[in-house]
Amino acid sequence: MASTLEAAAKGLLSDPAWNRVFKNTYDAIEEQLNKILVAVAAVGLAVRFLSNLASGDLLCIVNAVTNATEGLDMSRLAGPAHASLAAYASQDPTCHDQIFNRGSMHLTGFMKYGPVFLILQAITLIAIEKIAILYPRMSQKLERFYKSVVEEALLGKDPDVAEDFSAGQFSTDKILRERQRQEICGALRGSNMYYNIYMVKNVLEVLMAVLFITVNILIGVDSQDETGICKIHFLDKPTVVSMQCRQKRYDVFIYLHYIFTATLTVHVLVNICSVVWGLPVIGLRRISGLIKDLRQAISIKKASKTKLGINDLEAGESKDGDNYIKSPLLEFGGEDFLFLFDLIAQSCGKSATLRVLSYTAPSFEKLCQPIILHDKIRKTEDTFKIEWKPAKLQNILHYDKLEIEEYIATIFSSDNAFHESKTLGKNCRSAEFKNLKGGTTKYMVTISAMVGNAKMKGVTIKTFLPPSPPQKLVCSSPEISQDTKHAKAKISWTPPKGEFEKYSLRITQLGSRHSILPSMVGHGNFFSQTSEEKLPDEIWLHKESQEHTAENLVPGERYKVELRSVTDLQKCLDEKAPKETIITKPFPPSNIQLTVTSDGASVSWSKPDCEGHSALVGYKVTLKTKSDGKMVKEEFKPKAGSKSVDFENLESTTEYIVALATLCRGNDLTIDRRNKSSSPQYLEAQSDLVEETFVALPRPPTNLTLESSQATSLKVKWDPPTDCNTKPSYNITVHALNSEVQAKMSEEIIKETETNIFTLKLPEIVGTGEPYEISVETVIQVSGKLYQSSPIKKVFVTKPLPPEKLVVPPADDQEFVWKRSMSPSVNKYKFKIKKDDDKATDFWIHDDIEQKYDVYHQNEVKFKLHFEFLEGVEYKINIYSLIEHEGNWIESEPLHGKVTKEDNDSLEVNSNEERKTVITLSRNTTNIKMGRKPSIKRKTSRQNTQNDDFVGSRLSNSSKS
Repeated sequence: MASTLEAAAKGLLSDPAWNRVFKNTYDAIEEQLNKILVAVAAVGLAVRFLSNLASGDLLCIVNAVTNATEGLDMSRLAGPAHASLAAYASQDPTCHDQIFNRGSMHLTGFMKYGPVFLILQAITLIAIEKIAILYPRMSQKLERFYKSVVEEALLGKDPDVAEDFSAGQFSTDKILRERQRQEICGALRGSNMYYNIYMVKNVLEVLMAVLFITVNILIGVDSQDETGICKIHFLDKPTVVSMQCRQKRYDVFIYLHYIFTATLTVHVLVNICSVVWGLPVIGLRRISGLIKDLRQAISIKKASKTKLGINDLEAGESKDGDNYIKSPLLEFGGEDFLFLFDLIAQSCGKSATLRVLSYTAPSFEKLCQPIILHDKIRKTEDTFKIEWKPAKLQNILHYDKLEIEEYIATIFSSDNAFHESKTLGKNCRSAEFKNLKGGTTKYMVTISAMVGNAKMKGVTIKTFLPPSPPQKLVCSSPEISQDTKHAKAKISWTPPKGEFEKYSLRITQLGSRHSILPSMVGHGNFFSQTSEEKLPDEIWLHKESQEHTAENLVPGERYKVELRSVTDLQKCLDEKAPKETIITKPFPPSNIQLTVTSDGASVSWSKPDCEGHSALVGYKVTLKTKSDGKMVKEEFKPKAGSKSVDFENLESTTEYIVALATLCRGNDLTIDRRNKSSSPQYLEAQSDLVEETFVALPRPPTNLTLESSQATSLKVKWDPPTDCNTKPSYNITVHALNSEVQAKMSEEIIKETETNIFTLKLPEIVGTGEPYEISVETVIQVSGKLYQSSPIKKVFVTKPLPPEKLVVPPADDQEFVWKRSMSPSVNKYKFKIKKDDDKATDFWIHDDIEQKYDVYHQNEVKFKLHFEFLEGVEYKINIYSLIEHEGNWIESEPLHGKVTKEDNDSLEVNSNEERKTVITLSRNTTNIKMGRKPSIKRKTSRQNTQNDDFVGSRLSNSSKS
């Protein structure tokens, strides 16, 4: 039974783990005293039970026998029956009343059941001590306060810290815990229940303990250990047995009683100390005293008009530079909040309690936290530097009970791979962490103040370090689109080290009014945005990408290319992000025109026929020989100059390639980062070369002359050009100057020959006696193509047809008649007569009647010779058809005849050639103007052997009958 009671007492005495925190030193002493009380009472009970349960509470012997009857005499009762009588007497209530009823108060029950009363007293005091725990609502609220507010901070950790590593995931537990904190702390701030119960229970314990001490002293001290006589009456016998009895283990019980009473006295003193400690005016409560002194220091600070910077500490609000304090520090409507922290300070120490308070009271938290200078945070791919202002507590000069001893800077990584803590002096204002990983690794940096060896709740920032930038950015504009009239840019790079989410690529046209988009106004540096939102000109690329082709760029323009590695919240550093300036490939010149001669050429062009090309500086023109690529000429033409180039002193019949390109150039010097030894140079872009192949025309032939002329043919000759690289051929073109003749020819006669002498066949009759323009071109073949030189031209005239059918006149008449020449252009004739070896006499006959109107004379020309023929003398007669061209006279072949005057007046006429008569009409006598033309020039040539100047001695006109 003793063990059962002991177990029950132990269960009653033991407190939950969370409840032990809310005890001060006196409560701890009181708890131990309660255990002593229980132990003393338990020992008394144990002794009572072990020694008296079986044999009773008294030790008795037979003293006398009165009215003995048979069998119940002294000898018998004092002998074998003695044990039974002693056992009976020790259990007999009458004997108990006679033996335990000693002293002045004569209270049998208290002395008999003394250990029971002691245990009841101890239980009563414990029950009063546990009254708050025994009340479920209060116990639950206190437990929630401990587990939600005190426990994690008291053990040096905050669950919210671990939740910060959830990589931005939504945490319902954190929200619930924050709500619990606000609910519990809010309830405690306006409550006095725990404080009042604490004071009441201690006062009640004092009263009860005093009562118990009084009772114990009055009853316990008055009791005596004396031997008494107890009489036992037999029921059916008159015999009375007198038993001599005394209390068992009186000395043990009385000593336990003294110990219990003394313990109660100490218990009363401890309870009195607890009551005194709980009174705020005494100033024994640590936290309340600190807060009181701190309030006074703040009031002094306010009165001195020194900038404190905490407007509403309780609400967690502060305005640097404002002296007005909206609500005092930690001033609440109740005592419970600070009272519980006073209890925690007594059980766990001031340092730990201050730490819990910094996690619970926003005003105290703000007071102890340093002020992070966010604008001075410096981050790189592997380092993080943070700066701060000292905590406001450090600036309170009139208060020295709470001093900031040092600052602790701590950094954690979300993957738990990195943890570093730095202890810094109280005058230190910055901390730097190295060997970090940029990109997707999340870091939480906490700056905490050490106050009284307690690490206060620090100010925490969550951050990602910027990812490492891409490497080896290479930009080029290798091609253009003829369909869209836009350029393309090819961008390649190597991935950075570390983790990241994607790439951000921005390509911005420079020097254009559209370079800065309207959406970027007010966003700061155009190339250093870190917003999560995608910018209008931004391209997001997959993290596995290593190249990109940008299309629809304006050709010949400067663009800035910026590539960044990006995480969900941050981009790589602007100063380390690779940037390149490129000039998009321009379009080549348009409308290229070539003019080629035998010893030179000229090329002209127009600017590119598309938009853009603001970076255009000029055009590059080169001339090379196609066979060996030898550079003949290279020239740069500024865009403001003429858009043409002349090439001189070219080799005829040589094939050349002229190439043109548009050249664009930037204004700034750039360095090729891929080549460390490269020197600064201007950024240039050149269009594709537009090549045109041409052959310097061969030189024309020279010295075009008439080798011989016939009525229906012309034989011409020329000298070939001297500088032909290949054997030339020639194109000969014949063009009749007479439009009627040309119409008969239907088209120009073009002949080809490889020799420099050629005979041209011309139309018969109608083409006789006509001028023809002869042009000769040199023709060469290069690369399968024919090239002609400029033509050399001259006009040559075919001989007219001679007259026909000379008729010998009668001797007395001497009028010669012949048929007109069939050449349409002939209207003059020369009549030449010669006697033996005399000088010939020429007569010029002008036939001014057009053949188509000669109806009567049937194309006959009559000429009457006005001198007498000598008989027997032979006269030679030659009649020529004449035409005039540019002052030169061209004669036909002669119509021959011989005339001899005989007596029989016969005249024989021998014609050297029979002519075909085409006109048979007769005509009137042609008017012939006779006379001499002493100076008539005829068309001659080097090979022409026609007669020299005509000198006519007589002119005669045909008679008009």
